[in-house]
Amino acid sequence: MEFGVSVGPMPEKVKDVPEEFDFVEISIGEKEIKPEEIDEKSLKEDLEEKNFDLVIHLPFRQPVSTGVEELNQALVNYFDRLLQFSADLGAKKAVVHPNIREEEDERQVELLEEQIERIKWLGEENNIEVCFENVGQFDTLEMFDLAEIIGEAEASMCFDTGHGFAEAGQEITETFLENEGEKISHIHAQDTRENEDLHLPVGSAQIDFEGFFSKISDFDGTVCLELFTSDPDYMLLSKKKVEKAFAGDS
Repeated sequence: MEFGVSVGPMPEKVKDVPEEFDFVEISIGEKEIKPEEIDEKSLKEDLEEKNFDLVIHLPFRQPVSTGVEELNQALVNYFDRLLQFSADLGAKKAVVHPNIREEEDERQVELLEEQIERIKWLGEENNIEVCFENVGQFDTLEMFDLAEIIGEAEASMCFDTGHGFAEAGQEITETFLENEGEKISHIHAQDTRENEDLHLPVGSAQIDFEGFFSKISDFDGTVCLELFTSDPDYMLLSKKKVEKAFAGDS
């Protein structure tokens, strides 16, 4: 298992991440940071100096699938460009929010599966594993339905602890992890309260992380601390708490 930290759309923060971590996750996109605004040389130097791998969070402020093919194709073209850019930076994984316009529209659900397959293929072309994140409390499918589509597409999942808890609560999310955990390759670890998405340090709100992670105790992927803080003490404390939760010692 490898641990990392999200620095959001601020690649300059990479140098401030404690060396106890294995990777950083950077958010790119029109409302985050555009590729042309990133100093690639400086970022590569910072990653090399810290011996960090890189995960990219692709744009999430637009739907991945709509009822309009021209828009869907434009999104695929956009992600293609960003995945090529991510590959040039050396990224090995990328995260996608699989948002859709109308989650009750059966045709749009079918189109979402097609979009997931297309984006997954673009990732493979760039040697990047694309992980599709559960965001069922927002504007996409509930996590059980998303996991079914991910399975059919033979794709990977990013499981966000806060999103799962906000969508379904502790008990149902544990059932989800027990049933669908083998699809998860990347985890966003954050704490939150019921019906909220707060991205708090692990252990500071309502999630029982040991309850979650006991259902996927064999997990050997990547865990990103997606916390709305730049304090290295909270990062390291959250890492320790996640390690203890997986070990059953929290």
